[in-house]
This record gives sequence, structure tokens and C-alpha cells, in this order.
Amino acid sequence: MKTQLIAGIVLFAGLILMSSAVSARPYKTNSYSFDMPAGCKTESKENKFTTGNALQVECRGNADMYFEIGDTTTDISGTDEEQPDQMLSLLSDRWDNVNEVERGIKQVNNVTAPFIVATYDQTFLNLFGLENGNKEEWVLMMAAIKAGNDTLLVQYRNDAGHYEKFLATFEKMLASIQAKGLPNEPVDTLAQ
Repeated sequence: MKTQLIAGIVLFAGLILMSSAVSARPYKTNSYSFDMPAGCKTESKENKFTTGNALQVECRGNADMYFEIGDTTTDISGTDEEQPDQMLSLLSDRWDNVNEVERGIKQVNNVTAPFIVATYDQTFLNLFGLENGNKEEWVLMMAAIKAGNDTLLVQYRNDAGHYEKFLATFEKMLASIQAKGLPNEPVDTLAQ
């Protein structure tokens, strides 16, 4: 009996470890790929910042991650040191009360990725698409990754109370990005 109990515990622990090992799956487009965490889903979206294609990755809670690719002449160009200022300008054009928290340059698979972290006021809309007067402080991280002649803008947004909770998930996705430098037409398929 005691041996069976121990064997059951070992089997259960093994199943837990196996399920965490398959916690991400590759997502591929013609321009880039990344590891999408289990429990997240994708949806094509209208681009907010560039003229290229957009992909939204929705995860648990309010965690939203966006991938937008566009020609570098449209919005983000210049040196790695200039790009955070351009990102801050884009954010200020889109949201109210934007405040920079941090900026820097990350390395994503041997490609530089200038980034910015900022807070902003997220306004909510009613059923008619009009502002309902409700606002919350949200936090956003945006990074720019070169993909050939294009720039991939990657964003993570969440309300201030939950931003830290899903930041590690976003940073794993960011670290897994492989920019291919191909035309920006999405394939929108999960790798098998």
C-alpha cells in the first residue's frame, strides 16, 4: 500500500512537470515567430501604430500582447537610442497622461530591441462606443525589433495592479521572437 502511494505521488509529480514543459507552442508568420504560452489565444486586429499587420495575443486576466509589423519609414526608424523617443511619441498620440517609467535596449536573439515602459490612462467605452468616464492607470512595455526592412512593434499592456503578474510571461515571449525579415503578410498558423 505504501509503495503504491509513493508510486502514485511520483506519477502525479511527473505529469505536472510534463504539463509545464509543454506550456508554450510556436506561432509563426512570414515575418516572425514566437513561443505562445498555453492558455493564450490570437486574434487579428487593426493596427494602431503602423501600416502593416497586427496580431493580438490574449492571455489570462487583462494581459494583452500585441505584435504589429510595418515599414520602418512609417513610424519607428533611426538608431536604437532614438527609437524609445519615437515610441513615447506614438503612445502620447494614442493615450492620455503618458509617463515614461523606464527605457533601454534588450537583446532578442542577437537583434537589438529598444524598449520603453510607460504608464497611461486607459479610457473605457460604453455600448455605443462613447467614453463612459471611467479611467484606470495601465502600464505598457513596447519594444521595437528589426525584421529586414520592417520593424516589429511588440507591446504588453495590463492594468497597473496586474502588470507585474504577467510580465515574466511577456518577457519569455519577447525572448523567443525570431524575426525573419520577410514580407509582412501573416500566415496566422500555429506550428504543428
